[in-house]
Amino acid sequence: SRAQTTRGPRAGVPTLRHERALLREGAEVVAGMDEVGRGALAGPVSVGVVLITASTRTAPAGVRDSKLLTPAAREALVPKLQRWATAFAVGHAQSWEIDAYGIVPALRLAGRRALAALPRVPDVVLLDMHLPDTDGLDVLARFRSAADVPIVVITADSSSSRTIRAIQAGAYDYLVKPREPE
Repeated sequence: SRAQTTRGPRAGVPTLRHERALLREGAEVVAGMDEVGRGALAGPVSVGVVLITASTRTAPAGVRDSKLLTPAAREALVPKLQRWATAFAVGHAQSWEIDAYGIVPALRLAGRRALAALPRVPDVVLLDMHLPDTDGLDVLARFRSAADVPIVVITADSSSSRTIRAIQAGAYDYLVKPREPE
């Protein structure tokens, strides 16, 4: 997930604060999901999901928001992240699926494929609502209708109207992350 990040010299470094809070509240397995590939609509789009439990340690050194990493740094982190996670999966939707169904349904399809590839169903899913050029609430509503697990939204938008709309769209909870320094 695009978990909360710190400010200052550790800007972009994910924390597991929200995930740990959900685990303390009784969840045994928390899934964090995020998408990649939306910038180039020539496809494909992918959705990654990582499962963590109470025994999951702090994320490996070097982990940052993927947009802050070089391609080589991202590739070097893959084996570390695979060893770190309780489980992980990636779901894809191909360019023909984007053309046939649209970007939002294709993202939902990729997310469902990622969840289906996991060895177990998570107790709760953390879903990043920052989706450029798309209303993340639409993705939430469509994904919620297809997933039988509670979904907690993480976003930088703290407006009460957005919070209400997210809850109406099916979010179990709405968490606000700090904005990245510009």
